[in-house]
Amino acid sequence: MNNKKIYVFNIFLFSLAVLTILLLLVRFLGDIYIDRAYYLRLINATIFFLNLIILTAWLFFGVVASVICLTIGLIFTLLTAAIAKSPIINMHLILFGLVMVSAFYYDKKSNASMGLQQADLEDIEEELNLLNDERLQNQLQLKALEKSLSRFSILKDITEKLSSSLSLAEVANLVAKNSFSIISKADCCLLYLIDEKKHNLILTSMRKSQEFKGFKIEGADLFDVRVLKKKQPLIIQDIRKDYRFDYEVIKGKTREFRSLISTPLISEDRAIGVIRLDALNAEIFNSEDLRILNIIANLGAVAVENAHLYERTEELAVTDGLTGCYVQRYMRQLLTEEIKSTAEPNNKISFLMIDIDHFKKYNDSYGHIAGDIVLKTTAKIFLKMAGSRAIVARYGGEEFAIGLPGTSKKEAADLAEKIRKQVEERIFYLRREKTNVSISIGVATITDEVKDVNRLIAVADKALYEAKGTGRNKVCIS
Repeated sequence: MNNKKIYVFNIFLFSLAVLTILLLLVRFLGDIYIDRAYYLRLINATIFFLNLIILTAWLFFGVVASVICLTIGLIFTLLTAAIAKSPIINMHLILFGLVMVSAFYYDKKSNASMGLQQADLEDIEEELNLLNDERLQNQLQLKALEKSLSRFSILKDITEKLSSSLSLAEVANLVAKNSFSIISKADCCLLYLIDEKKHNLILTSMRKSQEFKGFKIEGADLFDVRVLKKKQPLIIQDIRKDYRFDYEVIKGKTREFRSLISTPLISEDRAIGVIRLDALNAEIFNSEDLRILNIIANLGAVAVENAHLYERTEELAVTDGLTGCYVQRYMRQLLTEEIKSTAEPNNKISFLMIDIDHFKKYNDSYGHIAGDIVLKTTAKIFLKMAGSRAIVARYGGEEFAIGLPGTSKKEAADLAEKIRKQVEERIFYLRREKTNVSISIGVATITDEVKDVNRLIAVADKALYEAKGTGRNKVCIS
């Protein structure tokens, strides 16, 4: 009960006490001033007033205050009935009882109503809390969806860029750049692709943050090899606590990092590379980041395969599939460009026409597979000895041609002789038989009379037939 209620209650008690004292004084003073009938009416009015006090106490101050008022009222009534010698006053006790019953009934009903209201209020508050929780969840989901939408919009752009690029280097840079950009938590992004000749991982593209600038990237480590071999993604939240790896063992064998995500580039169930994101701090990446990286890796795998296919197509268009030498058409094109671009064509561009002696005999005796071995082996010798500037081509069948920019006739003749000896000394094992082959070479050089590709080839071809006609396994100069 607060101070205001106590104050009001004290006023009621004080009023009751004053009325009682007045009534007693009036009674002891006699009937001089107030006749008995009026006195009884005053008593009745006072007792009625007490009933109002009891009812008010119950309603406003609770059961305790009401019982106190009721007790005072009962005492006052009994005392008044005794003093006034009027038993009928005791009938007011019944009125007290009715007031108490009415107050109790009203209070019970009021409490029940308040209980229902309180329950309803609690239900409303609970529903409101649920709605607030749902609203917060919806806000979080909305933010997640907005982030996903932004990421997928970027992925759409990546797809368009990758599909329009046929350069392997450009594809690799796009994959690394966008992975590093979308999953911006990383300090380093590395893209490794399989070297089809050496069958190992080669670092093809890389992106690093400022924090990672001091770290040297030497190549693929055990984590990259693991992802490649298992063809499964890998996420490490903290390398120092990951039970799959012994940090004390691997420390020093790889560059410093705390967390990573990595996934293979898969094409037709074949791993063709690995893309990896490192972070210097722990607990950086989550499953959503790995899922996005997987999507980029899948897009990148398709683009890499397309780039490889395009490169192979380009190579097939200009090179011979068996020997790896240029085809005749492309050789003519390159020689024409060399002749046009040289300032001093005389004695600066030479040409060798080469024929494998008695090649048909090898095919007839040992079969076409043996013939292919001879062609591939001699082609390797030509490519190795001719030099990086030389234009080595398979002219047709068992004939080869070598364009030599910046080479005089004498230099070309010396080189031709070295090639001839190298081929002659090479041992072949065909169907488990030890044998060797020889070649005939015709040499020609650009001169005032020989100014174009067709004339140059014709002169070298004439010299070749001279070599074949005079015993083979020799070099003839035009």
